Amino acid sequence: MFNKRKLIWDKLQRKNTDKIPFTMYKFLLPYGQEERELREQGLAVIPSQYIHEEINPNTRISRSKEFKGSKLTIKETWENCYGKVTKKSRIEPGHQSEFIVEHFIEEDPDYKVVEKTLKERQYIPSFEKYNRGDERLGEDGIYFARGKKTPYQRAFVEYTGIEKLSYDLHKEKEEVFSFLETLQEKHLELINTIAESKAKLIHIDDNITAPMIGKDRFNKYCKPAYKKYTDIFAQTGKKIIVHMDGKLSDLSEEIANSHFPVVEAFTPPPDGDMKVETAIELWDDKVIWMNYPASILIKPKKEIAEFTKNLVEKIGDADNVILGITEDVPEEKIYPSVSTILSVLYG
Repeated sequence: MFNKRKLIWDKLQRKNTDKIPFTMYKFLLPYGQEERELREQGLAVIPSQYIHEEINPNTRISRSKEFKGSKLTIKETWENCYGKVTKKSRIEPGHQSEFIVEHFIEEDPDYKVVEKTLKERQYIPSFEKYNRGDERLGEDGIYFARGKKTPYQRAFVEYTGIEKLSYDLHKEKEEVFSFLETLQEKHLELINTIAESKAKLIHIDDNITAPMIGKDRFNKYCKPAYKKYTDIFAQTGKKIIVHMDGKLSDLSEEIANSHFPVVEAFTPPPDGDMKVETAIELWDDKVIWMNYPASILIKPKKEIAEFTKNLVEKIGDADNVILGITEDVPEEKIYPSVSTILSVLYG
């Protein structure tokens, strides 16, 4: 069996290889015999974890669970001298995905409570578990250190929701600009903490999709952040990997003109809206870590094999493409679908 870690690194460094790596997030892959067989066929696993701890010494943080039938809601409350804010999240039963139904910032006064709380937050390095895990993984794949979303993406995903953030930016409310500035300052602190680690691949899970962010806000908030983080990490041989799994055709030029090394989770048709050939040509200075479309993974094996052959043809001799699975797949489909793909890729 070939060295999968080396194959991925070679692709990340734009070296010519005789194989296309095929990867899968470790948390999506059920443990056991089938998982072992897939690894023996050539599947590279991608574990990931945060390599820092966050503490707020002056804030009381409480969490509670509420069940209504089979539906689980988790309530998290921050309480300190600045006030009290609460977030409520529904947990999807299949893959335990979180869907926020009530954000920390629901009313304008909540901005100050959250902002001042975040200003006091401390980031503590926690590298040992990552270092041990990366060493144990060996040649079986490659480890991501998680670097959190960039500030704008994090603002609406974790704190406000897209409706409130968009409305408040449109109204040019002072509170929202101050809040975003604080998020930027704190995220830079986190990036500098991660920069001290041995980790080489830093995953920024921005979940970029053009209809949600648009060109103006991408250029204003995301593009400068990517450049700043890329420059910091480059000093110690690290690369940022930006998770962009949405509709990207309307942002294709903006991404091309952004300074970062790896577009991750780019999804071609039928799930995405941008052709493989277009992405390879337009983003020729970046590695494209491509997500295999989930809608194909649930099809019969014959159709999966045919799609994979066509995909490999479209990739051609491009030296900047890695393939993988970054989205949830029904558990019963993982083994037959991934095994079929690996058979096409590696025989």
